[in-house]
Amino acid sequence: MNCKLVTTALMFLFLLSLPLTMSSAQEKTTLPVKYEDIEIDAGFRIDMIVNDSVIIENKTVDKIAPIHEAQLLTYLKIANLKLGFLLNWNVPLMKDGIRRMVNNL
Repeated sequence: MNCKLVTTALMFLFLLSLPLTMSSAQEKTTLPVKYEDIEIDAGFRIDMIVNDSVIIENKTVDKIAPIHEAQLLTYLKIANLKLGFLLNWNVPLMKDGIRRMVNNL
């Protein structure tokens, strides 16, 4: 089965399972780069942002690589947010696939 298809399905189920208090979750959001008063669409697409404060990046890989961490950290810096999670759905136990990252705490 296609990994992207699995990730998309699991992300949809994850969105459905969020508590009602987190109803402001958005998926596949464009993240523009801001320079002075100009916004540039540099092609950054975050998988999910919850309550305009937490970025969630979904992966379906054998192992989270440093490039995945760098990607999330870059998104956190561009969005000026503090907290993000990498979710690797390709693990037997989901608790082993969650990586929390912070930006300048």
